[in-house]
Amino acid sequence: MKLTWWGTAGFEIKINGNIVLIDPYLTRNSQADPKIDLKPEDVTSADYIFLSHGHFDHSFDIGNIAKRTGAKIFCSEEAKEIFLREEVPEDQIRVISGGEVLEFDAFKVTIIKSKHIKFGLTTILWKFFSWKVLKSIRHLLRLARQYPKGDVFGFYFELKNEPLTFCHFGSGGYYREELEKIQPDLFLAPVAGRRNAPQALAKMTQILKPKMVIGHHWDDFYPPISWRVPIEKFERIIKELLPTIIVKRLEPLKEIEINPLR
Repeated sequence: MKLTWWGTAGFEIKINGNIVLIDPYLTRNSQADPKIDLKPEDVTSADYIFLSHGHFDHSFDIGNIAKRTGAKIFCSEEAKEIFLREEVPEDQIRVISGGEVLEFDAFKVTIIKSKHIKFGLTTILWKFFSWKVLKSIRHLLRLARQYPKGDVFGFYFELKNEPLTFCHFGSGGYYREELEKIQPDLFLAPVAGRRNAPQALAKMTQILKPKMVIGHHWDDFYPPISWRVPIEKFERIIKELLPTIIVKRLEPLKEIEINPLR
């Protein structure tokens, strides 16, 4: 399996000739850090697109990519309305609700019912009532209306041709009983959403007990709304809690190979 982080919560995953995209968001503003030298119009091949939830930093570019590539989209009922508005053919969209097990030639995916991480009061006061954000409030409200969150999902992948499993969550909210149903080899952990995200996602990782963890969504993807989360703190806490775990940090657009971890 080959894995490439596209920044924010976005990944390209190559599995036995299949190209899977998860939350492929590329339309970052000019102040974003790091810069991502990939635009939606550069994406010419994709077979499947999985969307964790409808917020703009997850869904904004999916309609564009799906129309160009013909990729099948798996998303909530609310998100389906986004893509119909963007003139994606309806037969390219499959609505999911949580609990489904989807079978493909090279892998299967269990849809995990999940939820968005809660913004803490200190995060709201610190970030969303800052002067820079308040100046952009009309733009923010428009994005919120056009790209509603809708239902939230995690995705648990099981490869059929090699002993490897992984899961991706687009946000750090969760139902503990749902996490306890799976034990992935690799956890793609969304270290974002509130000031104590490193601690919150470390707890989530501890429940999942993966052999490897890769943090994502920690980058400053859309200032002034976003901020760089201290991913180093998350990695340090994880090593203290789970000393044998493998912790990797990916560079944007640099493809790596993930081999079986058993």
